[in-house]
Amino acid sequence: MASLLLMPEIAAGATEAVLCEWLAAENAHLAAGDPVALVETAKAVVEVAVDDDTVLLKLLAAPGETVDVGAPIALLGSRDESGLDHHRMLQALGVPGSVPEPAACVALSEPSGAPSPANPPVHERTRISPLSRALLSRAGLTCDGIVGTGPGGRIVRRDVEAHIAADIETRRQPETQSAPPGRTPPAEVARPRPAVAFEAVPHTRIRRAVAARLTGSKQSTPHFYLRGTCSIDRLLAVRTEINSVLPRKVSVNDLVIKAAARAHTLVPDMNVIWTEDALHRYATVDIAVAVASTRGLVTPVLRNVDTMSVSQIAQTVADRVEAANRGRLRQDDVEGGAFSVTNLGMHGVEEFAAIINPPQSAILAVGMGRPEPHVHDGAVAVATRMRVVLSVDHRAIDGVVAAHWMREFVRHVEAPALLLLNNLSE
Repeated sequence: MASLLLMPEIAAGATEAVLCEWLAAENAHLAAGDPVALVETAKAVVEVAVDDDTVLLKLLAAPGETVDVGAPIALLGSRDESGLDHHRMLQALGVPGSVPEPAACVALSEPSGAPSPANPPVHERTRISPLSRALLSRAGLTCDGIVGTGPGGRIVRRDVEAHIAADIETRRQPETQSAPPGRTPPAEVARPRPAVAFEAVPHTRIRRAVAARLTGSKQSTPHFYLRGTCSIDRLLAVRTEINSVLPRKVSVNDLVIKAAARAHTLVPDMNVIWTEDALHRYATVDIAVAVASTRGLVTPVLRNVDTMSVSQIAQTVADRVEAANRGRLRQDDVEGGAFSVTNLGMHGVEEFAAIINPPQSAILAVGMGRPEPHVHDGAVAVATRMRVVLSVDHRAIDGVVAAHWMREFVRHVEAPALLLLNNLSE
């Protein structure tokens, strides 16, 4: 029996999402769990899969189109329904008309009198996705002159981005003024105005979502910060020994994640998030890891990190990074967790403070390790030291709880054998 594939509410509270790409063609046969589309949400690009064995009868949304949550994006059915009248099937399922017509882009003309030279009247309707129309509006352009490369000649995001880039390049050309024949223009007229060199790069949906989410976090979440310093020579030695025997190489950040999970286990009052009605205290330790993917900043979540070995953490992080770069993160890969780890140490950053990623309650910012002098047993010694900054939501966590967590985290980093006690069977 025919059914509709609806745009899912991938991110809690989302009202719309962008359909980035179809992963199957019309009349394709799909098994339960097969991915059918890539959808860009406020957090990442994720796959949408079908629940049952089915046939993709009709696509109802074009790549690059912004679709409301709950709106139909495809018509599904059986093999026997492939040759039937899809128009009638859609009407029977309550879809008005037939396949929803793409939103039209109509060039504006003056309400009365002669049309403005900058906006000549256009009497034909151009097929364009809502996302593309919004990008044009933000750039102050119209769809006039754009040749659509989407289905049926529809203007999609890549067409608009190319049009915006061409417009920027055109405006970069120096403005010149020519004088009438036989007349020399004054110096101040003949001198070209210097062009300001810049490139307007349209915001991606992920970039806009990150900006909105973190702005809201800083405005509404009362942050406080704890700074700690770890001696990591023993951690580096253990890492070298582990990597000499394990096929999957372990990074310093993998060991940091394990130490954070162990601290969460020992200080369960850190494993909470704030809601307006109650604190949510989690039974498992799920940690988000900030990843600067080729598609933007994403924070995939590692599940049950408290029960994972360091090699399992390393493998899972590598899998999440690859999925993020390919735009193949699933919905459950980016949801949940009460805590994040972000590491800029590999980029030479000594210390920094991060903004909490809502609705989580804390984030650990990890700097680089470097040799420096410090006092040990009354004598000055040189050790590799790593600075960390813990940002905490004071609504959910008190300072003393965060201090206990920091103490346990530093203790485990400085005694890394503690991180391997449950992994001897590896």
